[in-house]
Amino acid sequence: MTDEVAVGYGAFAEALLDFLIIGFTIFVVVKFLNRLRDKSHDTKDKSVSTPKDIELLTQLTDLIEEQNKILKDKE
Repeated sequence: MTDEVAVGYGAFAEALLDFLIIGFTIFVVVKFLNRLRDKSHDTKDKSVSTPKDIELLTQLTDLIEEQNKILKDKE
C-alpha cells in the first residue's frame, strides 16, 4: 500500500487570515489612539476646554517666569 501525503494548506490559510485580521485590528487601534493623542496635544483646538487645575498651573508658571525675569533685571 502507498501512504498518502497531505499538504496542510488549510492550516496555513487560517494562520495567514488570523495574522491579517489581528494586524489590521492593531493598526486601527494605534491609528485611533494617535489621533486622540494629537488632538489632546493641539493647543489651538478650543473645542476641548482646559481643566481648571491646568489653567492655574499655567498661570503660576507664567508668574514665576515673570518674577525671575524681574529679579535678573535687578542684578
